Amino acid sequence: MASGTSRRERAESTCQRLIATARRHWQERGYEAASIGGILAEVGLARGGFYHHFADKRALFEAVRDQVEAEVLSWMRGASNSPGGPWSELRAACVLHVSACADPGVQRILLRDGPALLERGVEPRRAALQARLERALPDDPAGAAALAPLLLGALEAA
Repeated sequence: MASGTSRRERAESTCQRLIATARRHWQERGYEAASIGGILAEVGLARGGFYHHFADKRALFEAVRDQVEAEVLSWMRGASNSPGGPWSELRAACVLHVSACADPGVQRILLRDGPALLERGVEPRRAALQARLERALPDDPAGAAALAPLLLGALEAA
């Protein structure tokens, strides 16, 4: 059983190294310009080992994108601790979102390459803003739903 745990830990460690290395390559070069061969060479992994973890380059990109988006959403959730009620929380979430998206690596993965490659697009971030808007506009859920994509578009364009 100990070897199974060790094997699982090594597999998880390899997967995390792949994600971290791919993230850096894609932040610096973009999805199209970065090669799986370059990523694998840096990680020290053969192509067969790569396919043990990911079906293809796009699947690895999806894991990287999910990681970046989870970080942005976590920063936005940090706005829940803002004093002053739902409008202050919404303002803080917007500031945190723009700050996160000011990072060139986040821009490339989340705002440029991600929407071009993956159909999910902006849905999780839109939903996070809509939830804050619904708390700020408790009597107008339809208004909050209509405003969320507009606000997100403005934030990401900023």
